Amino acid sequence: GWNSVFSLNYVGNHGIFEAVQNNGLNAFNDPAAPGGIPLTGLPTTAPDPRFSTVTQIQSIGVSNYNGLVSSFRHNFNRGFSFQVNYTWSHALDEVSNGGLLPFNFNTNTSLLNPVNPFNIRQSYGNADYDVRHYFSANYVWSDSLRHLFKWGPNAIFGGWTFSGTVFARSGLPFSVIDGGTTATLNAQNYGGTILANVVGPTGAGSCGRANATPDIATGNPPPACLNFDGFASPTSIIANQARNQFRGPNFFDTDFSVIKYTKLGEKASLGIGFQFFNLLNHPNFDQPVADIAAGRADPTNLGSFGTIVSTVNTPTSILGSFLGGNASPRLIQLKADFKF
Repeated sequence: GWNSVFSLNYVGNHGIFEAVQNNGLNAFNDPAAPGGIPLTGLPTTAPDPRFSTVTQIQSIGVSNYNGLVSSFRHNFNRGFSFQVNYTWSHALDEVSNGGLLPFNFNTNTSLLNPVNPFNIRQSYGNADYDVRHYFSANYVWSDSLRHLFKWGPNAIFGGWTFSGTVFARSGLPFSVIDGGTTATLNAQNYGGTILANVVGPTGAGSCGRANATPDIATGNPPPACLNFDGFASPTSIIANQARNQFRGPNFFDTDFSVIKYTKLGEKASLGIGFQFFNLLNHPNFDQPVADIAAGRADPTNLGSFGTIVSTVNTPTSILGSFLGGNASPRLIQLKADFKF
């Protein structure tokens, strides 16, 4: 109909000659050295003993993105309109953001360098920001009460506008790493991050609220997202785990605002209302602790490995994203808007 629009698009991008930081070209591993580990794939001595860690910026990276983007918008006759969007996509690369800026923080480690410095293609996999399913919606109801109440004083029923947004997406990918082996190799000119080997059931079938909430009835801690016994330190620089193989918790957020506009003359108006960020006070959880060194440090309770220890901020709040403020709970803001 005249008031409805539906669109369906395919979006594809392919990047070549992208910058990548490779800081393991002078790496080595001497198993006989104090603290040495049996790890193959690296020379036993530094390729150039005159230098320590060497970083080379190479224009050799590739990336691929394929997405199916759908959108539907409808306008009603009484000032109400809404739009819904859904995207299925897949983003792949070897090093996200060229290794110049980590996409993830806290418990999720962005691999800023190739795992194998001599074969960058080994790191080809899900990008740090690969979101497989994404849904969003927005709605606006202008002069809403006037459409509901045909009679009554305009000063009371006129000028009310309700609007809101809804966001939902599948979890972001992450890798299970071995911080102990990484630290050992960092002292041997290796500047990257070592992936753990998968040796059994990983237990990463689901990860979300249940993994962050203790059992109220028994008081037992929540089940871990990852099974510690399913991972081990690698014996080769070529791990059997793909980069960003696992998925973290899903994300959901809805914001809402209500504002009333009052005319001040022919061309000016004053709006006063409230904005609600994370209206439902819905917790969104960060990635689980994915360093097997966190479990090896305390075998009696496996430390914090595989558990969720923090929430994430909603990027639409008044504090924005990555600013350090806690914007994960519901935030309410009084807003005044003067138009002339």
